Amino acid sequence: MAEQKESAAQGATEFFKNLVRSFMPASYPQLAGRPASSSAAYLAGVLFLVMLLLTPLLYTEHESAVAMHRAYIEAAYPEDLAFENGEAVYDGEQPYVYDETVGDIRRALVVDTTGATTELPKEYDVGTLITKDKIIDTARPAEGPERKAEHPIPEIEGRVSARRVFLDALERNKWPQFLLGLGSSFFVSVLLLFIIAGVAMAITFGFEGFRKQDGLRAAVCFAIVAHAATPVAFIPASAPLAPSATWQYILIVVPFILFVTLLIGGAQACRTAQRASTGAAQTTPKKHQAK
Repeated sequence: MAEQKESAAQGATEFFKNLVRSFMPASYPQLAGRPASSSAAYLAGVLFLVMLLLTPLLYTEHESAVAMHRAYIEAAYPEDLAFENGEAVYDGEQPYVYDETVGDIRRALVVDTTGATTELPKEYDVGTLITKDKIIDTARPAEGPERKAEHPIPEIEGRVSARRVFLDALERNKWPQFLLGLGSSFFVSVLLLFIIAGVAMAITFGFEGFRKQDGLRAAVCFAIVAHAATPVAFIPASAPLAPSATWQYILIVVPFILFVTLLIGGAQACRTAQRASTGAAQTTPKKHQAK
């Protein structure tokens, strides 16, 4: 157990050392000498670090969204709407309609257990219709076909307030949805970053192929790109903190400029180190012959 902790501590220390070295092109010959798998693991590790930095911000945004949804449920669902044995029960005037406009989008909650209303009225862009035995969610985007999802009324023994049912479901799903969103963000970030790294590696290796003598190998090109892409990996953590669209643009463009600068400088440092190594290997036999 102690050895495992010591190994983990050494691995974490080495990771942060490599993180610092990634901003120093002179260190790239040393970084490029590692296996391609280590470079890929490093890039994934940087993204994991980014997600750790983003987690408090994402959780705050998620809590804000949950609070807004909770307020909507409390305002939209009538107190005397209830679910009982798989059916909706409502004794008020029907159809009951609660609507609001958010930006340019009109959304509504419609309750009609009489069967007179079978779909969300056309004037609404998004909303929910509750009939006697179904809950129908409808979305009508400006572009694309209408999307509709139907769910049965929950099978609940006795009579329970529909508002209470939806509020309980909101609280119950709050953490699973947050963790799912966090995992999705990590997966999308990994995918995008590795696509960027793959394209940059292909371009770099293509240029190196035109060099007759000191062109770099594919594995070396990938290692250079993986470490040079470090600033790009931090875009998801920095861009959401931008106070304005201009700052957001800056926080996206500047890391890409730094990425290209590190890529060019790192490749040049690796070529220089490769030429020095080749020159040393060629002069060594001559010294032996002179003896």
